[in-house]
Amino acid sequence: DQVGLLGIQPEGSGRNVRIAGEARQYEDILAYLKRLEVTEGFSNVFLAAHEIKTTGNTRAIAYTLTAEWSARP
Repeated sequence: DQVGLLGIQPEGSGRNVRIAGEARQYEDILAYLKRLEVTEGFSNVFLAAHEIKTTGNTRAIAYTLTAEWSARP
């Protein structure tokens, strides 16, 4: 509930996916990354990019993760 998911985009080749979202704290992004890594169907989850966005008094960290996914048998 601390991490917002804005988009999921499959890569054109292979079984890679890009996951984009926002969080208020960097630690929440890392916790989300770790949860995905141990979720069945995902592996090799990495933080590809992050950017701090400030609007007025609101601060958010936009992030992009990459991961490999596998189909269930």
